[in-house]
Amino acid sequence: MKPRDQAELIDLFKRCRNDFDLFNVEVLGRPPCWSRQIEIAESVATRRDTVVCSGNATGKTWLAAGIILWYLYTRPRSLVVVTGPGQTSLGSTIFKEIRRALAGAVVDLGGKISTSPGASPQIFEVVPGSGWEAMGISTNSVERLSGRHAKNLLVVVDEASGVDEEIYQAIDSLNYDRMLAIGNPIRPDGRFYDLWRQAERERDRTDIPDAHKVAAIRVASTDGPHAALERSPFGLADAGWLDSMRRRYGDQSQWWKVHVQALFPDTLADGLIPPEWLDAATSFRRNDPFCNDPAAGHRRIACDLGEGVGRDRTVVVVRDDRGILEVVAGDRLGLEEAAYEIKRLADTYCVNEQFISYDAAGIGRDLRGRLERHGIRRARAYHGSASGGKNFYNLRAAAAWNFRCRLDPAGDPARTPFHIPYQTWWPEAREEIVALRFEVIEGVTKLENKELLAARLGRSPDFADAIIQSFSY
Repeated sequence: MKPRDQAELIDLFKRCRNDFDLFNVEVLGRPPCWSRQIEIAESVATRRDTVVCSGNATGKTWLAAGIILWYLYTRPRSLVVVTGPGQTSLGSTIFKEIRRALAGAVVDLGGKISTSPGASPQIFEVVPGSGWEAMGISTNSVERLSGRHAKNLLVVVDEASGVDEEIYQAIDSLNYDRMLAIGNPIRPDGRFYDLWRQAERERDRTDIPDAHKVAAIRVASTDGPHAALERSPFGLADAGWLDSMRRRYGDQSQWWKVHVQALFPDTLADGLIPPEWLDAATSFRRNDPFCNDPAAGHRRIACDLGEGVGRDRTVVVVRDDRGILEVVAGDRLGLEEAAYEIKRLADTYCVNEQFISYDAAGIGRDLRGRLERHGIRRARAYHGSASGGKNFYNLRAAAAWNFRCRLDPAGDPARTPFHIPYQTWWPEAREEIVALRFEVIEGVTKLENKELLAARLGRSPDFADAIIQSFSY
């Protein structure tokens, strides 16, 4: 119910000062918080630093937007600084939720807010021109944090594990009253991780007042109030989503550990393909690949060209949808030799030239002419750095994920297992594939940089690159 006069409104805000849920319901008119959200809000009200490791779909953005408005309206002339890895992300997540909360509030809160998600900085002014405001500044605008001071200053760090140390150092200089750092614990390093460990060290110390201790709160997706429901009415983690993610990533994967259980990973990235999936592929026996098998689909050839230096090799892979048919590899396969092998394999396995690809980076730029001299004019130039769509960092990551999905034993039950022949090249190829790592950042899957992978292996991952390339189209 809307307060009748200004005195009643002032009294309501005073009663809400240390009671976020009262403000959330009586002022914003939103549904009551669930228990872990209340725990976080109470920590922000009583502790200087609150660090929240959150799983996906726990309502953290909804909560952060509410806390920002609660802090502003219960502390006159206060300032809120909001930061995160990207400016557009701030405008399309937290500030979008602030706009929604203002539009649905049962009390006319007034104020003026940025209308464009791409505006930099994002601004919500309680009283325009007064400095009583919330300001959203991305981490690539660190200099804008300087000079932002107020007695009542709240800092909200969104996607806190992805924020650089220099940003946290700039935040330190603000002498803030409260800080809420929240996000998926994607990295076992950095300030977000250090704050979590600091909270663990301080938890049982009696020489530090509770208000000065860092509060650490873990909110797993499985803790959510709708985790047992087939479908959440508010888009929170539910049984359907949890089951889908369990089948996609596996409940022993680091992705599940980070994004569902809200635990810091043991390493910076997750293994792309479990070794047991590869072993199952080599133990499976398929029918004669030359027999008429409609389920095998198109045959493909992919070529990863090596520079011929050290352990760098050229690898040519032939496969269909049922498995790998042949692999030719060597450190003395130059452009002419590679073109010859591609032509030979195309004739042997009846591969249509539009299903032939080659890595067009580096010396690969010169392979097209050699292939054309062999009559192959429609081969695809593969660029791993090309777009992989909205869910993948690049084409290399998307192709690697396609390979992973084809090997996944929990995938399409109508498909036969993928076959990999155990031949002389396989032990090295297996080592390269097992070494592949990925991470998911803000919903985008990224494969570990090839140079970093090569440094760990002590050689270029040529077998893995060629196999991955064959899954790019």
